[in-house]
Amino acid sequence: MEKLRVSVPSPIPIYRFMHLGNLETCLRRGALHAPNHTPKDNLPYRTIHNVDIQNHRMARPIPCGPLGVIHDYVSFYFGYFSPMMLQLKTGRVEGYDEGQAPLIYLVSSVQKIVRSGARYVFSDGHGIAQFTQWETSEKVGAVFPLEASEQRSNDA
Repeated sequence: MEKLRVSVPSPIPIYRFMHLGNLETCLRRGALHAPNHTPKDNLPYRTIHNVDIQNHRMARPIPCGPLGVIHDYVSFYFGYFSPMMLQLKTGRVEGYDEGQAPLIYLVSSVQKIVRSGARYVFSDGHGIAQFTQWETSEKVGAVFPLEASEQRSNDA
């Protein structure tokens, strides 16, 4: 049997979606913040997430890197289609009935994150699934086809 060959784009995009109404708040804060590290500034933020899943993410430990739980990190995704997007489109998120029209994507790349020197973790699947494997920033070059000039040591 022949192996499936998948073309990897360069740069490798990563995505985060949010409600358009939250863009001004993020710009005023000057950053995206992990749920556990959101400033207590009373700026408005429209929640679009499934409460049950968020409760799992609050408690799901990250077994590598800086450790903590999923909510200690700003989540980005390698694909722009997600089960969450389907739930929003089909009205299966309690308290949310606006569909996909007011949702926007923030797009960056693996290469930009690597060059930033930030410490991060990444996974091969849904964050709350028990079979999901987590890796640290030090392993990114082994997983993604990055040029040597794109790889930066994050040991500092």
